[in-house]
Amino acid sequence: MANNNDNSGAAAAIGFVAAGAMIAGAFVFAVLTFASIVLTVVCFTAWNKPIQFCGETLTPDEARAFVRRGLIGAWLVSLFAIFASVLFGIKIRPDWVIYLPIGGYALGSVVVTFHLEKAKAEAAQSEAAMQAMLPPQPVRTAQTIEPLPSDYAVYQRQAEREPFRFATWDDEEELRK
Repeated sequence: MANNNDNSGAAAAIGFVAAGAMIAGAFVFAVLTFASIVLTVVCFTAWNKPIQFCGETLTPDEARAFVRRGLIGAWLVSLFAIFASVLFGIKIRPDWVIYLPIGGYALGSVVVTFHLEKAKAEAAQSEAAMQAMLPPQPVRTAQTIEPLPSDYAVYQRQAEREPFRFATWDDEEELRK
């Protein structure tokens, strides 16, 4: 009876997949870090006055929010890594410690900003779609006030002179007199 316990082919395939994932992760990390550095420099130039960047106007509020989100991301990723390290008893390699705030800054600034802008675009698109579905509102024109009929003016004068009394069937005849 043949017993084949040689799983070296499967182990090699899993190793290649894991190595590919590590290389892809490192590439994404490098691209996001580079983008966050470039955009942070741009944001520092727009810190006090709006600038034009890639055909868009970058306001000081947007620039400050970008940097603020990056700093919050740097703190949160670092704190989460420390929390997970303590919780699971895994030591963080000392040469990886610098990558935690850098990656957190990139995630907080670039990724969160991307998702916020995407959500704004989707909201604007759905608002436009909703406006297209609504029937057009009629245009209101200025209305002129027509003068009251002369009978009404006579009635008003009579009402001012006479005290209140309940109406009778003969009221119309009295008004015509």
